Amino acid sequence: MRARKLLLLVFTALMLSGCAPHARLLVWRPAAEEIQGVNKLVILDLDGEEPYGRIARGALEAQFAENRHYTLVDPAVLGTARSVKNGEGTTDVSAALAAAKFAGVDAILTGQVVSYKVDDDEQHDTHFSFGENSGKNKKAGTSFNAFGIGIDNNHTITREASVSLTVKLIDVQSQQVVAVRESSHNVVAQKVNGEGNLPARERVLTELLTACSKDVVTLIAPHYVPATVTLARQLYGKGGDDVRRGNEHAQQGDWAAAADSWEAAVKDNPGNHAALHNLALAAEARHDFPAATLHINKAMASYSATLYHETQKRLKDEQVLYLAAARQVDARRSAPSLVQNQAGPRENGIGSSGSGPQVTPASHESPVRLPKSE
Repeated sequence: MRARKLLLLVFTALMLSGCAPHARLLVWRPAAEEIQGVNKLVILDLDGEEPYGRIARGALEAQFAENRHYTLVDPAVLGTARSVKNGEGTTDVSAALAAAKFAGVDAILTGQVVSYKVDDDEQHDTHFSFGENSGKNKKAGTSFNAFGIGIDNNHTITREASVSLTVKLIDVQSQQVVAVRESSHNVVAQKVNGEGNLPARERVLTELLTACSKDVVTLIAPHYVPATVTLARQLYGKGGDDVRRGNEHAQQGDWAAAADSWEAAVKDNPGNHAALHNLALAAEARHDFPAATLHINKAMASYSATLYHETQKRLKDEQVLYLAAARQVDARRSAPSLVQNQAGPRENGIGSSGSGPQVTPASHESPVRLPKSE
């Protein structure tokens, strides 16, 4: 009996290890800087060679609009102040701040396009190689020595693209700079003798500018980032088909359907630790950390797998970051506290994935699907 129990534990450990399936979900991160009292934001054209400053503003506006933490105000409300230049050719920030204060704007985002360029370097190289060979002619019964010269011609095109921005957030009331960020991204690609791919010039600049703009968002706004999580597997026993089905849904980004399958597995077997572990991940995907904590604790009570301990620790860390981001949202607006709703387990326990209050940041939509995981 004891040997059978030990064999079962070994088999379960092997089942949970190996090539475990993975899925992706979105986790919430706080802004790098604590920004308070800012709701309405104007983004000015960045200083720099035209039209790059205007292009950069458009990219920043697109990322902040997608993030939805701030209320973006059209720079047109500042009138001509936004295009006023001083003697050095830079934006007259003082005039912009005065106009922003009159318009009821809380802060302005300004800065400079330091770099926005694509350079191609083309090289033609010729290499000479010398060689000597020797052998015997069996028919003639003679030996010979040969000397040869090889010529290699190489044509190399190197494309290097770079985008660099410096930005600063200025509080309109205090006229103080409350956040500063410099962001740079670059790409280097080569084509040698026609082999290799060079990214299209405009496309690569757009991608690099988008990356810089996302960096700026992370500086002053809570934001989502993708995270890869490990799903538990079940190779035998009650609910195995439901666990596998749930894993497939999660890998496709459909966490709601995945939760339904895992709940069916728990209904068949309340001690199904793989399903309970994965239900904790489904709760995390909808930002219900009290439910996630209870699910992972139940899974560990059934079987103390290394994966479950790792998930428990990660959930604790993620909840801390979530609460930090929620506090930043609460500091920006006056509304029922997200922090209070996520501070601890529900008193009445957990129902199905659809039961209980679904807490969603007011300035974000709860993500449901992500691209399929690799």
